[in-house]
Amino acid sequence: IFATLTLLFLFFLLFVNYIYNQIILKPLTQLKNKMSEFQNNNEYVKIETIGSGEIASLSEQFNALLQVIQTHNQELEEKIQERTVSLKENEDKLNTILNSVEGYIYIKDTDHKYTYVNKHMCELFNMTYEEIIGKDDSRFLEKESAERIFLNDQRVFEHQETIKEEETRLSPNHERKVFLSIKSPLLKEDGTVYALCGISTDITQRKNIEEKNHYLAFYDVLTDLPNRRLFYDRLTQAMAAGKRANTYGAVMFLDIDNFKPLNDTYGHDIGDLLLQNVALRLRKQTREVDTVARFGGDEFIVLLGSLDENKESSVENAMRIAQKISTAIAKVYKLNISTTGEKKIIEYSCSVSIGVTLFKGESITKEELLIQADKRMYQAKKLGKNQISYYDNPEI
Repeated sequence: IFATLTLLFLFFLLFVNYIYNQIILKPLTQLKNKMSEFQNNNEYVKIETIGSGEIASLSEQFNALLQVIQTHNQELEEKIQERTVSLKENEDKLNTILNSVEGYIYIKDTDHKYTYVNKHMCELFNMTYEEIIGKDDSRFLEKESAERIFLNDQRVFEHQETIKEEETRLSPNHERKVFLSIKSPLLKEDGTVYALCGISTDITQRKNIEEKNHYLAFYDVLTDLPNRRLFYDRLTQAMAAGKRANTYGAVMFLDIDNFKPLNDTYGHDIGDLLLQNVALRLRKQTREVDTVARFGGDEFIVLLGSLDENKESSVENAMRIAQKISTAIAKVYKLNISTTGEKKIIEYSCSVSIGVTLFKGESITKEELLIQADKRMYQAKKLGKNQISYYDNPEI
């Protein structure tokens, strides 16, 4: 009997173990494997209902959880895709706007390398977007231009300030362009600078017009000498400098002798050619600090600044320069002329009548000074031309 009971008990244990394996352990193992498969592969594979009772309920709840996760992730992916598309559309719109602006727009990092350029920058450098990105201005500009721009950019990075500067860009092929550039720092949330954004406008044409207008306002187009306006400005400065240094200066009024016969015989073009040659000779006979100006027609005026503290020495220096000018002007001119299609060289001689007067500081007005020099020039004419007449002002 004892053996029989023992045998029955063993069969019972085997039966319980079988039931445990089939009903509890095996379904749990299958469920665990499915969960591991989901964890490793992130695949939403529906689990067939495993076992019964609570195990089956657990597998159904796991399927429901998978469905919720799958739905949530699908919605998230759709939103990400929508936002990616929206971001791409916005990026395209921004690029369209930036490329439509009549300006050169760019972003540089703190290493001064380009991280963004619009199409106008590509056209400026004659390079593709990819060829520009990651490079600095030294790759595209002449050394001096690149260094000046580097210093301007460094101000933005170091002082975190917006700057507005005129920048001259000279390309390696020596093409000169002038830009008005506005550059602002780009900051992180912690306030540190990570880049700068700049927009540059090409003002080359405007600057050329300004320079041309300045030239026309202050220089004689024919001879390239200062005109009457610039001469008055230089005379004002020379008087002020003489007052500070207690030195004398001089003004010479010059009129070309025998100029009219050349004009009447060969025309104004040849007369202009003679005036240009006279201007060159005047420049060669004066000092760097002196001013030679054309007053109009065949009249010129010379300003000698800072001659000497001593009056006699100043008179001597002024008369010496006047004599050099007279000698140089009197030398024969060889002028190329063209008559009836035939080119030839004519030789022409002329002289100059010169009136000289001194000034010291602002002891005399500019107008009075020029009147004195003009009168002495006419006095030289009366003396037979090719003369130098000096006015000795007893008040200075």
